Amino acid sequence: MAELNSYPNPFLNSSVTDVIRVPTCSMMVGPCHDDLAPEREDISEGKGGMPMRLGFRVVDDQYRPVGDANIDVWHCDASGIYSSETADTPDFCTGDNLEALASRFFRGHQMTDQNGIVWFNTCMPGWYRPRAVHVHTTIRRSNRQGQEYLTTQFAYPSEFLQELFDKHPDYSPYGQPPTSNEDDFVFDTDTIDDFTFNLERMSDGVLMAWMTIMIRSSLGDRLCEIEQGTPPRGQGPRPF
Repeated sequence: MAELNSYPNPFLNSSVTDVIRVPTCSMMVGPCHDDLAPEREDISEGKGGMPMRLGFRVVDDQYRPVGDANIDVWHCDASGIYSSETADTPDFCTGDNLEALASRFFRGHQMTDQNGIVWFNTCMPGWYRPRAVHVHTTIRRSNRQGQEYLTTQFAYPSEFLQELFDKHPDYSPYGQPPTSNEDDFVFDTDTIDDFTFNLERMSDGVLMAWMTIMIRSSLGDRLCEIEQGTPPRGQGPRPF
């Protein structure tokens, strides 16, 4: 990210009420979460892939910035595997890859600033069956051990993914993702646009991806939840 200091902040150019009008619904946490992921901005650990500047803005249901939110982020690498032996099902998540088991790449958490904003330096995730390309997030309030207000997932525009897996040398060897956003068993076809990142390419080639998230003002409020489908059996990260 050679020109990081010159990147624009898209959150400063958009009104919250223009980009989100309803609370962000929860989705499954998935089997590959790691409670011991470190607090850090750069979660790449030197792994390859298209560099990505990943940003989140958190507001409550009164459109107020949430400055005490801890955002936990995790996703797979360009080849479709997760890191960490502490995941719930390491065989599924890592494909028993020794490097992945010994690492915590593409995992981390940070607190939002006074504007409810946080940024991570990472790389674009790849795909694995049976999922569409996605990023996981969990939001807690006050600190890493605080109460969980939301766990959800986010997708990428289909046109961007087609170009990425067709032309980028770190992704094209794996071919096009076999599962689209619309066919994914976690995402909902009617609401997928609300869970799809905004994207912009920076002058140094870095991909900027960002999303505004609305959480409940209190844990006593009703939680919005996306009802997931039934996952296909016998799939997961590629064997090595």
